[in-house]
Amino acid sequence: MMGIEKQNRKTPHNRRYERSECAMQSAILKLLKRHRGRITARQVAKAAGLSRQTIYNHHPNINQAIINNEEVLVEEFSSGLDDQLKLLSRTTANPNGRIFYAILIFMTRHKEIFCQICADRNNQGLLYKIVEAAYPRLEITWLPMGMPAPEANSERVEAYIHKSVGIIRRWGEDTHCDVRRGDRCVNSLLQATAEAARSRLQ
Repeated sequence: MMGIEKQNRKTPHNRRYERSECAMQSAILKLLKRHRGRITARQVAKAAGLSRQTIYNHHPNINQAIINNEEVLVEEFSSGLDDQLKLLSRTTANPNGRIFYAILIFMTRHKEIFCQICADRNNQGLLYKIVEAAYPRLEITWLPMGMPAPEANSERVEAYIHKSVGIIRRWGEDTHCDVRRGDRCVNSLLQATAEAARSRLQ
């Protein structure tokens, strides 16, 4: 009986913590639309309806809160990728095309964040993280069969990811993250992927 009482006492605390964390994440996302990288604990607390002390109880500082928030989005993208690819298999034959469309769909769903990122060339860290998360799933003929593909942090792969981010950023800026206008972007990404594969074999 005592164990049940302890569990009951602990549950509201956990729920309260989770509610506060969700409120903070929502507030950060809203503030990042206008003040990406320049928001304060006071702004987050006010937007979330929480005290500044609650903010610091969750995160040591606002920069870490932003990083944590980005990690949540990358995890959301990664964990939902398989399901999204299954849905896209009905409409898109190319496996790499499905991955690229999955990126654009995810960005469209979170356009309040990604439209701002695409418009700010100095703050595209989250976009890089999304593309880096998708990279291992791409089918790229980098080397003859049996030889290992280059590591994700190699110079060639970094150059490929940088180029891909540039293509996606321009799509986001030009279309306001509208996946319905993503065909040209996906075709450019497929071309960049093919060029990367060819250059790796030379």
